[in-house]
Amino acid sequence: MLRAELRHTMRTHATLSDHAYRGVVLHFFNVVLGADSSSQEFWTTTLRNSIEAYFGKDVLDDIPKGASLMPYVMMKRLFKRLQQLTGVKLTRQAFKELCENPDHFVLVGPDIKKVHPFRLNFI
Repeated sequence: MLRAELRHTMRTHATLSDHAYRGVVLHFFNVVLGADSSSQEFWTTTLRNSIEAYFGKDVLDDIPKGASLMPYVMMKRLFKRLQQLTGVKLTRQAFKELCENPDHFVLVGPDIKKVHPFRLNFI
């Protein structure tokens, strides 16, 4: 999902500046946080389908179909890993607030400290 959006942005803007990618990253991270209108579909359908396609249909048998996978995820660990994999760096304050209250946290532009466009190209 993030990869496709980033590639589209890269083709459209043809720039090495991180500014063009910030909006895409911000949107995706807010979807993952549950702070976007498409979050429910992501956590109940999109993510479930991806996990089942990769690991097999029976891997999520303990979780009812249509149930959100979000309660089963530790947001602090997830966002640490997302930062490592994507090269996106959140500010310390934003990450602290996210860890303290992940259920009611929404990322805004200034919460993103750095976006490494070259690294995003490979995810």
